[in-house]
Amino acid sequence: MADPLTHLKQRSGDDWLVGYDSQEFFGLTERVLAELRSRPLAKAPLTILLAERDPLTFLAHFIAACAANCRIFLANPDWVAAEWQQVFELVQPDLIWGEEAKAEARSQQSAVSSRESGFDVSAQPNVVSSQKPDLSLLPFTFYLLPSSPTPHILIPTGGTSGTIRFVVHTWETLMASVQGFCDYFEVEQVNSFCVLPLHHVSGLMQFLRSFTTGGNLVVMPFKALEAGDRSFVTPEAFFLSLVPTQLQRLLDSDEQTVDQKSEARSQKSEVLSHSRSAERSRRSPLSTPCSSIAWLSRFHTVLLGGAPAWSALLDRARTHRIRLAPTYGMTETASQIATLKPDDFLKGYTNAGHILPHAQITIRNPSGEVLPHHQIGHITIQAKSLAIDYYPMLSTNGDRSGVDLLSSPQLSCSGGWGELGPQKAGDNKFSVSHCRKKLVGRGEVPRTQSLNEAEMLAHRDLEQRKRVFQPDDLGFFDTDGYLHIVGRQTDKIITGGENVFPAEVEAAIRSTALVQDVCVIGISDRHWGQAVAAVYVPIATALDSTAIQTALKDKLSKFKRPKHWLAVDRLPRNAQGKVNRANVEAIAKQTLPTVPTID
Repeated sequence: MADPLTHLKQRSGDDWLVGYDSQEFFGLTERVLAELRSRPLAKAPLTILLAERDPLTFLAHFIAACAANCRIFLANPDWVAAEWQQVFELVQPDLIWGEEAKAEARSQQSAVSSRESGFDVSAQPNVVSSQKPDLSLLPFTFYLLPSSPTPHILIPTGGTSGTIRFVVHTWETLMASVQGFCDYFEVEQVNSFCVLPLHHVSGLMQFLRSFTTGGNLVVMPFKALEAGDRSFVTPEAFFLSLVPTQLQRLLDSDEQTVDQKSEARSQKSEVLSHSRSAERSRRSPLSTPCSSIAWLSRFHTVLLGGAPAWSALLDRARTHRIRLAPTYGMTETASQIATLKPDDFLKGYTNAGHILPHAQITIRNPSGEVLPHHQIGHITIQAKSLAIDYYPMLSTNGDRSGVDLLSSPQLSCSGGWGELGPQKAGDNKFSVSHCRKKLVGRGEVPRTQSLNEAEMLAHRDLEQRKRVFQPDDLGFFDTDGYLHIVGRQTDKIITGGENVFPAEVEAAIRSTALVQDVCVIGISDRHWGQAVAAVYVPIATALDSTAIQTALKDKLSKFKRPKHWLAVDRLPRNAQGKVNRANVEAIAKQTLPTVPTID
């Protein structure tokens, strides 16, 4: 497996970054790498917070930091002050790359200085800047990553609570994902058309697939694509990655009125100025105008992930012969580990597809027993691309451990990390409670002189294959080996003793074609324990829930039909299209007492 520096050397003469000056990328990477290497040697690798907004600058800094064996925390330039505060407290970076992050660091450091000077800044907690502060001033527990022979790449993720944490990957885990992707799609080079954020695993992996396999990469904001920018590439040779809401917006764009399309074109120049638009226009003239649908249908593959897609959206894509590939994966697995191939999608299959060769998935009951086909259970993952852990890691009682999370074999685990371990003959059990008692096989070996490099790598590979991750997802395999995702365990609603999965109810509501968007949640009910509630965006403002309720009578059992309905202007979704259910529940809690219920 080639290291970052080897890939840099192999690609140094290539014009691979479509719409940008690839040689500018290599020149900037070389300058950043030289600067990092000129710094005095330290006991631990440099810790870098990467928040560059410009794609070329982000990618050059990222690959330089990897080549210099730094610890790289990826950051969202659009985080608000409270989120930056969380990150500064956790990361304590040696370097900050990105103007918004630097400005926020200076602002928060100024607040600390003002408080120490006697000014009233009681609303501002202690923060840090791009320089290491005096630790005695900061009443925080620090989470230190040990030295590593390869770079640690920490990718942000957030739970329903909104608390930011990072998933810890290495160059090897990310490359395992790239290799699995190439093997599954039977390609040696991957050309990627990226409209997803580069600081997110979905965008980062598109860059790594292209850069490390000798492919080409297009990077542009989704708004530019939506406004009509069709960069001069041959779609037939490219993989495009979208989330469901983006696909829906592109399909809907062909149904705009002439006036709406004219307005979109007038906004295009403003959108393109976001990132080196002049250079893109010079190097990549726009292709002949065509509809979004015609353009999408020309791609080699349109990967669809980030959030569950609804059946009506999939049916529309299939009708237009778009080579869609619904995927299942997450930040913890370095993107997809299951994918439905486009040919199967066009034949009418609606599932998450087969498992990629670098991963293994089993379906288990709460006792850890592997379940047969068509039985719903907990998805349990083993993969070469599996992350090392979370940062910071939480113990089972919710306290932050504040220790070296990558090298201690006895830490409590969070989020379903654990091992299968040795099993007795006939014993096919995996216990989640056991997983929470002990962590082993983190890919690290004791730092002794008795192991040479080959032995260390062999040991790491063996331990990696032992490790498992159990997300919150429920699913099953059919007899043909296709994975079906049912929903999330924590989203499950228990009403009157019956189990209701929001994904099923949401799909049924969408199939009525009376809503633009919908989120189904459970709310407390003194009679039912929980009641099913639908928070939705109606297709027309004058539409009330009665028409939707009538349309659902032949689609859902009575206990699955929502008892509460709440119309809103929009649902809170992140850049990857996932609904923030905590925010939806807060909105419902404030409003639903005045909303009529259905008996």
